[in-house]
Amino acid sequence: MCLFKRAWVLFFVFTLKLFALSPFELHNVNEAHQSGITGNGVHISILDDAFNITHQSLKDRILGSVAYPSDQNGQSYTPNFLIDTHGSHVAGIALGSRLGGSEPYGAAYNASFYGVGIFGDNTHTNLPDIYNILKNKGEVKIVNNSWGSNIYPVVGLEYDLNKNLVQNTSIIDDANYAMKELTNPLAPTSGLYKLAQERKLLSIFAAGNEGVLSPNIQSVLPRYDESIRSWLAVGALDSEYITRQADGKLIIDGKGVADFSNGFKGAVNFSLTAAGVKINSVDANTNNSYTLKQGTSMAAPLVSGVAALVQEKFPFLNGAQIADVLLSTANKDYQAPKMVVKSIGEGSGASVKTTYTLVYIDQAVPATDAEKRADVDALYNGLALNIGGVLQNYTDYIMNNLNTTQAAQQVSKEEIFGQGILDAQKALQGLSILDTNRLNLKDIQTHNNKQQAFYTLDTQGYTAEFSNDISQKTWDSNLHLSSALNSPAAQMQNITEVGLIKEGQGSLILSGTNSYQGDTIVRGGILALYKRNDGSGGSLQSSVFVEQGGTLFVGERSDLNADIKRLASIFSKAMPSTSSVVLNQNLHNNGLLDIGGNGLAVLEVKGAYTQASLATLRLSFNTSGNSLLKANNYNIAQGASLVYAPIIAQISPSAQNIALNLGDLKNSLSQFNVSVANSSVFDFTLSPDKLVLNASTKANVYANYEGANASLARALRAMAMSGTLPASYTQFFGELNAMANNDYVKTLESIDNNDHLKNTARIRRIQERLGFENILLLLQENSEQISLNPSYTYVDDESYDGYGVGSKLEALKYVDERTFLAGFLNYAYNYSDFENSYIKAHLLSTGFTFKSDLDFVNVVSGVSLGFARNQLRRNIYNQDSRPKASYNNLLSSFHAGISKDLLLDEKLSFALIDSTLKLSPMIYGAYTFMYQDEIKENKALLSVNHKNKNYHSLSMSVGTNLSYTLSDAYDLNPSSGFNLFAFYEQRLLGNVLKNSASFYDFTGSNFNLKHKLDKSLIRIGANVRLGTDKTSFLLGFDDEISKNSNNINFNIKAQYQF
Repeated sequence: MCLFKRAWVLFFVFTLKLFALSPFELHNVNEAHQSGITGNGVHISILDDAFNITHQSLKDRILGSVAYPSDQNGQSYTPNFLIDTHGSHVAGIALGSRLGGSEPYGAAYNASFYGVGIFGDNTHTNLPDIYNILKNKGEVKIVNNSWGSNIYPVVGLEYDLNKNLVQNTSIIDDANYAMKELTNPLAPTSGLYKLAQERKLLSIFAAGNEGVLSPNIQSVLPRYDESIRSWLAVGALDSEYITRQADGKLIIDGKGVADFSNGFKGAVNFSLTAAGVKINSVDANTNNSYTLKQGTSMAAPLVSGVAALVQEKFPFLNGAQIADVLLSTANKDYQAPKMVVKSIGEGSGASVKTTYTLVYIDQAVPATDAEKRADVDALYNGLALNIGGVLQNYTDYIMNNLNTTQAAQQVSKEEIFGQGILDAQKALQGLSILDTNRLNLKDIQTHNNKQQAFYTLDTQGYTAEFSNDISQKTWDSNLHLSSALNSPAAQMQNITEVGLIKEGQGSLILSGTNSYQGDTIVRGGILALYKRNDGSGGSLQSSVFVEQGGTLFVGERSDLNADIKRLASIFSKAMPSTSSVVLNQNLHNNGLLDIGGNGLAVLEVKGAYTQASLATLRLSFNTSGNSLLKANNYNIAQGASLVYAPIIAQISPSAQNIALNLGDLKNSLSQFNVSVANSSVFDFTLSPDKLVLNASTKANVYANYEGANASLARALRAMAMSGTLPASYTQFFGELNAMANNDYVKTLESIDNNDHLKNTARIRRIQERLGFENILLLLQENSEQISLNPSYTYVDDESYDGYGVGSKLEALKYVDERTFLAGFLNYAYNYSDFENSYIKAHLLSTGFTFKSDLDFVNVVSGVSLGFARNQLRRNIYNQDSRPKASYNNLLSSFHAGISKDLLLDEKLSFALIDSTLKLSPMIYGAYTFMYQDEIKENKALLSVNHKNKNYHSLSMSVGTNLSYTLSDAYDLNPSSGFNLFAFYEQRLLGNVLKNSASFYDFTGSNFNLKHKLDKSLIRIGANVRLGTDKTSFLLGFDDEISKNSNNINFNIKAQYQF
């Protein structure tokens, strides 16, 4: 075998064309980004030559270090970025960073990649172990491969040693030959093939740039092993020659198919096209510039980038399923040209030449050269090119240089475009076709007394929506090689119905018009049927089987975030009107059928509805109506459950009778065990015929849980009794009144939010602490000084966690020989993370303290002032509402007390060290005044206005400071030492903070909030100081301990003595 066959070459060529329509416009990439999907959190891999990871577009995208080929001594290849420019360009197309300027960026500009270099030089020939590099990186589902070799087994062509394209009939569709080449341990495809087998890693390959009508051997691996579905081949388009009509249809000029791009003979089942001409991306020669390249090498990473978007949107899909999404949603609404021209480069050195193939799409090759010439001339319209220094008519040049092996060919449009043209926007709407040509033997099951093929989806706890219409496609033998390994053809060709199985926790929403013929089976989690935003969709052609552990939910669509993992999330939106969903066949319920959720809905079953004895039918209702199950006939097992689920928004002081309309289902009520779902708000009584409900509001509603706020409950009751509730509050109270008790309590607790009062207490504590630290400075020091003191505080409170950082400028000065003055200027930032809110506080404080020595005792007194700016963001449990506000605090504090300095031994001397030990007991009182600004939250559901408030606090503290100072005989270290302190504080006034509030949207909805503080507090701490006669550094730790809170503070002080 010639060595050239085993060389992997990079696919890019250069042309002079310029874009008109951008690649992102052609593939609807911008629309995908506008939906918020940018590749965030997705990791892919790229196999190529080299990657300039210092380039501004790649430096934040690379994961780990790049693996490169090594020589016989194990020395890795060092890239030359004047030559090794291909991989960086490819990486930029897939996921180059979006820098905010005019620089190009990747399709998945927030994704990241592992780079693997597979091209070295003549000495670095040992390739990295691709399998072992990627096998444990389970998060990597996508690998881009913009490379391949010059062997084309489907059409039996290859390049010889002279780089001439020659026929080799011995390799035509020889599966054994192809798989031997591809699984050779020295070939990069060997590791990729194993990973595709083991975990469905998706390999995306460039089809090649030789103008051959079939892809290179690497791209067509799935043709020879039908077990591999996570493998794609990508061809190149020139978007300059593609236009979009008003109805969205793409019109493709003959030059819109890149003349160098290989076709898809033998690869239609796993191929698609993307823009690959004049693509602007990373220039590896520099760290901040860009360059144009073209080739299928450029088309492949565009597909890989969109695949990363699909992975972000649907994180539960494996690589084969991502491929299915890309293929099934590829744009098939296009008008192909009559013919295209393929250019084939051959020869080397002085004998280089270009030959051409005329390719007719879905029509016969003309019989005469004159007709062919006319077609070529119509395509190039008299274009003249400078060829070899001579201006020549391009039509004449092409006709004079037709390839002798494949001069003119007829192909189908799929053999040029594959499954279609990449469409990022549609891909993010989920799967579009259940295709037996993409399934295997394990997907064939006998269900409902017939053999069917099933597409299985395990949502793994995620919530996702497929809004495309989902159809089915049966086996097409023209897409397959009969001699392929692991072919399911014998069984699959007889399958006429393709179905869907929903497995695992999480929710899958189908909102299209779904026409696939096989059964829909719900084995786990929730399958939800909605209509689209425009009112279309919401139907299934198939019969549906809900198994034990599965739920079929029917309702109106809601705006769901794919990152929501809680199952209950799909019930989080009440529906303003009744919605209708249609099942065109039968429905078999062995699990839970939930119609309406937190709204009203109608499920119409054109066939029969069958319910097993252990299954449950849940129908929502309110005072205006109820959800409804309509079926052609009903087969209800005796003892099956029917649950009426209330979604009543308004409460009433008097009982209400609610008549239910069940349609023909009422004739089967005797078969059901009928009940009403538990409610924390209502008591229900069923009439004997099970068609009328008497609803009465429970006593003390909204306050019927431990720790409830009675005043808030009164305000909520008044709101819920209002006859003119806004739509958003009708929705909210409908949800609240229907919640399970645990969610009901959590929601009310999140509304009863006194976190701003806890923040007020925290701010006041910081201000009081600053006064205490100022006192402590006077107890510890006896020399004039200035210091800078950064600090960090960790707050561990029973109801929240928080932290604070700050910086304090502090000074100590003699006023006279008996009086010291200490002052400070402090900035503090405090963050408090509560269960249902967070608050950021910025506090600026200043103050001073005097200490006067009266011989027998020291008198200490001082004042401080503070200003705080707070940012509050609340969260209402199980709602989208996020009220927020900014507000201010003003603080002033006064403290006074007495202390006594006790010198336990003024000169403890040993060796050359002198020391002083001083004990300073003290008692002092502190008064703090705090003004809280009015808090006006932005307009949102359940936003609150808090009235302004004055708070007063009075406390007494007693404790002592023990300081130990060292100095040597040469007076070099008089500032070294340590101190220990302990104080007990008792709050006499201000241990309960109260505030009056009202809801923004309801006048008169007043209620009270309060927060009770611990009355007593213990402060303990220690500081160690090292210094010289002028400067010293102090390392400190202290802890404020109370019954329900623990504040740990660390600080470093740089001190200069005058």
